[in-house]
Amino acid sequence: MEQNSFQAQLRSGLEFSPQQHQGKPYVVVKDSVTGRYFRFTESQAAILDLLRDPIDSAALAAAVDQTITLVYSGVKWREVSRSAN
Repeated sequence: MEQNSFQAQLRSGLEFSPQQHQGKPYVVVKDSVTGRYFRFTESQAAILDLLRDPIDSAALAAAVDQTITLVYSGVKWREVSRSAN
């Protein structure tokens, strides 16, 4: 692992809910610890999906690059239907 590398992962207690608003796909994330809700665009949610499992910074950067390319080329990211552990 590189000297400046780090591991990232979403914490547990987050609930993901795919939704549509004004014809656009979003993912709403509920933080069950704080009771707050957050709405993410398709691109943002695709990045969050990458953080469900531990990932180092170099792998995250490469995966984000590929994911964003796929989202903007019209290929849908996998549906977020499970809760993060």
